[in-house]
Amino acid sequence: GFFVCNELGKRFFGPYLGGRDSKATFLVSGACAGWGYWAFALPLDTLKAIVQTGGASSAREIVMVSIERDGFARTCTLLLRGWQLAFGRGAPSAAITLTTYSTMYELTSRYL
Repeated sequence: GFFVCNELGKRFFGPYLGGRDSKATFLVSGACAGWGYWAFALPLDTLKAIVQTGGASSAREIVMVSIERDGFARTCTLLLRGWQLAFGRGAPSAAITLTTYSTMYELTSRYL
């Protein structure tokens, strides 16, 4: 999800932010990458935390019991608990990471 959302961000926002290689595009597409990563990773992270704290013996057990008890839609909602913090920290860090990487790659390509 990380690199897919980064590339989609470049394609979508690039024309509005000065092109695919502008710093603004790198920042915005990097934020998209952070959101994309946590959209896929957060449910898995939630399941891992429940298993590690002894709430269940397996991720499969958690999902099956929750679907039987609460239904599919509510289970999806429960697996995305904490999305505000995950997206709030994931977007800025990915934006800075990808902007730094792109800048350093450009500089080393030009001078080495």
